[in-house]
Amino acid sequence: MKLLNIILKKNLDFNFSIKFNIFFFLLIINFITYSIYAVLSKYNILIIEVLINTNFIIFFIFYKKYPEDKISFNLKLGIQEIIFFIFLFIFLFVLLFDELSVPLFGDEIAPTRRAIRTPLFASYIFLNIFNIDYLKEIPFKYIIQILGILQILFIIFAINLLKSKKLGLFILILIINFVLRIIIKDAVHHPPLNHIFSSTLIPVLGFNHMMVRISYFLPFMVFLIILFKLITEYIDKKSSMLLILTISTFPFLTIASVVPDHSLWAALIFTILLFYVYVKKDIDYRLCFLAISIGILLRITIFSGFILIGLVFLGDFFNKRFLILQKIKHILFKEKIFVFILIFIPLFLISITGNVNFDGVNNLDSINLFYDALKSKIILKSLIKQIPIWYYPFIFLIFFTRRKIEFFIFFILNLIIYFSINPYFWGNAKYVLEYGVPFFIFGHFVFTKLLIEKKQFWIVNTVNLIIILLNINDIQKFPEARISSDLIYEEGYQKSLKSSDKKTKYLLKIPYSYDDAFQYIKRIDKNENTLLLGTTYGFLPQILENYNFNELRAAIDLRNNFDNLNNVDYSLSKKIVRFYDEKNLFNLIKEYLKSMKDNQIIGRNDFNKNNKDLNNETDIQDPFLRINDIKNLEYILIADFSIREKVTKSLISKNWKLEKKFEEPNYRSTLLLFKKY
Repeated sequence: MKLLNIILKKNLDFNFSIKFNIFFFLLIINFITYSIYAVLSKYNILIIEVLINTNFIIFFIFYKKYPEDKISFNLKLGIQEIIFFIFLFIFLFVLLFDELSVPLFGDEIAPTRRAIRTPLFASYIFLNIFNIDYLKEIPFKYIIQILGILQILFIIFAINLLKSKKLGLFILILIINFVLRIIIKDAVHHPPLNHIFSSTLIPVLGFNHMMVRISYFLPFMVFLIILFKLITEYIDKKSSMLLILTISTFPFLTIASVVPDHSLWAALIFTILLFYVYVKKDIDYRLCFLAISIGILLRITIFSGFILIGLVFLGDFFNKRFLILQKIKHILFKEKIFVFILIFIPLFLISITGNVNFDGVNNLDSINLFYDALKSKIILKSLIKQIPIWYYPFIFLIFFTRRKIEFFIFFILNLIIYFSINPYFWGNAKYVLEYGVPFFIFGHFVFTKLLIEKKQFWIVNTVNLIIILLNINDIQKFPEARISSDLIYEEGYQKSLKSSDKKTKYLLKIPYSYDDAFQYIKRIDKNENTLLLGTTYGFLPQILENYNFNELRAAIDLRNNFDNLNNVDYSLSKKIVRFYDEKNLFNLIKEYLKSMKDNQIIGRNDFNKNNKDLNNETDIQDPFLRINDIKNLEYILIADFSIREKVTKSLISKNWKLEKKFEEPNYRSTLLLFKKY
């Protein structure tokens, strides 16, 4: 204890400084986005390919021409601050331990699979071609990890090539980019940098449920540190620490920090932007443009950050801080921010021309949709449901800030953007995380600042301590205080989203205990004889649960046979099976490229679309009609079904028995394991 007191009393400062050429940084990001992840590569649209390669050339030229044009980030933390954040990390880790431990499922699997997409398929091709029995008997995920490490090393190698500034090596990078975009064939239009932390940490630290979630939790901790440094520019250190503790326990945001999803990035970046433009009297527009440009590669909706910065720019102009034409000329050409926006143009162009990953970007009927949303009260319902009641007053304090007009317009325009999407998705919790949570957190900061300026320390400290306790209590009660996940499916997912019932709040995921289920299946030695049906996006659950290559092939075969019986035209299982017998790498690649000519994008491996067959009396198609024709099938594990009773009756009538149920204790979601008799 004495040693700790001595350390705390010492004013030791630690400086963390990063300095890099901004165009070299863009060059690397362009390579990772469009080469390593090969975004938008499936169709090889000419204009997109031209833009990507043009970006390479422009960034390289600017890197060579302006080697001293650098940007730096300096982070100074005292010993007390470092200890505070270490304890905060431990505290949040313990608080969120149950959430960190639950298996990934549904829409959480999609970004996880994309994070390891290239090592995953490369592993499969490698083991399919090379008949190495030992490697085929170990868990498949270890092969993915090894190839994931090789991918990281390859990126480091490419960075060093680019760093050399040699034209020949740069041309080699362009060739590599061409080859990768031809071979990888990525069909998804979602921003790729969402996966960058997962694809880096998983190979190094392990491929499991917790590590995937931690790969989102760690950036959340960085966000808290950045916010802390901004806050300390206005209020004292102790009050800043207390405020950071309240922000770190904001229930919805804290729970979302361990959910693999794009929406977290918008919540974090929007919050930082609000704090930044409020705290800083002189805005570094160059830094803001860079942050937003890169942010769009994390989450497409972050483009609305340009609206806020534009409003702040106009506000400063009207306050006579600068001559507008001179300032625009300086920003565009002297600071060269026009180059920054090039990084996201290929992705954004696809979004506004029809192949959208966020409908609101290109919806021309936004105002009418927004009016309908207001009329339906879904905006108010969503905010009330997802935001704890003790945060409600803080939103009004935004009107007591010096940039209140800019903040209000930004809030309204964000609402218009987010409610330009298909009304089917209105009420989705993750959107509230983006357009709502940052403003309530910011309002709480304004409240704290106003009271501290009036020297009302005891009031602000008392209020913040009470909020922390309320927040912790809300997190601890989640998800036990929520209605069961089984009931959500029975009543309909959409009904839960659009209701004002707080028992369905924070609905970001519905996990299943398939880890327990697969442990049981492993014990009875039936990995190769079990078919998993649900929203699995392929076979990642089996991989996460230590299936080896042989077991995985058997699982794929079972799913392919099931798809064939139900006349499924296109599925991931069908795509993989067609390459089974090909042992020549060149021929395999040729067949793979031929298969990618299919214009249908591979989506979720979602069996729920067949539910209508059992619900609709006019339909005679039963997806289990010929289930007994599938060779080697002995067990069926069913996840997210809303018609379990009819599924059960259908299988029982075909000599199947409900062998076992696996319930996730907190979320109360149930897996059904059927056995063939």
